[in-house]
Amino acid sequence: MVNRGSVGSLFLVLSCVSSLTFAQTGPAALGGLDLIFSDGFESGNLTEWDQAVGEPPGSALPPDPEVIAPPYDPTVAASVFKANRFLWEASDPVQVSVVPGSIDSRRASFLRGRVLQVDGSPLRGVQVRVFEEPQLGFTYSRADGVFDLAVNGGGAVNLKFEKHGFLPVFRTVEAPALDYGIADDVVLLKVDPEVTVVVSNATEMQVARGEVETDTAGSRQATLMFPAGTMAELLMADGSTAPVGSIQVRATEYTVGERGPLAMPAPLADNTAYTYAVE
Repeated sequence: MVNRGSVGSLFLVLSCVSSLTFAQTGPAALGGLDLIFSDGFESGNLTEWDQAVGEPPGSALPPDPEVIAPPYDPTVAASVFKANRFLWEASDPVQVSVVPGSIDSRRASFLRGRVLQVDGSPLRGVQVRVFEEPQLGFTYSRADGVFDLAVNGGGAVNLKFEKHGFLPVFRTVEAPALDYGIADDVVLLKVDPEVTVVVSNATEMQVARGEVETDTAGSRQATLMFPAGTMAELLMADGSTAPVGSIQVRATEYTVGERGPLAMPAPLADNTAYTYAVE
């Protein structure tokens, strides 16, 4: 149930929930946790990594294609595919982990876009890839937030953008075959800094709140309410479950300010209006 409170809060009441199940897979499910930094920073210090100026030490950010592109001979005819295959075949490629032959010479499309923070500044080190097509590899946004990605075109492709500490987003982009395509700007949001510990099977209602957000629509604060008796358990990769004594809850609103539409987690359905969204 969703209510807008008299003080501008948005209350999400989990009134019909008797248990919460959280899926966990990968290294964490095996008792360990691997931290993978999307721009190659390997010190293990999250604060140092996130606040590093320019390209962090040990950066794996790709080079600018204009810097590594082979010399262009205007007297020799070259297909769009041949002219751009250096993106994944160069010794220091822009796009990595591409399985040989996976980019079709008859359908190759070359996309360029830009990733920003909510204040409009460029966001580096964002991994960009075609969703559920790992054979096409991936790239990262560079220091200016710009990325280049080769895909199989001839229609729309679904791209996924993700970086540690930010909420991932998906975008559908038109990718013309044997041509170049431009993706609209994408904004990635940092997760809300407010964290609330919610105890499993508590005897009283528990409340988790995000930060107060303010824009031209006014001020509001996402609020989650967990009724007494709400329980949580982990769903492991093998199908087994494990009880959880407590969970940490955040509430991050996407729909804040003039760049809210660029920060939405995915394209809206045709019959859905831009209103309010919270993670």
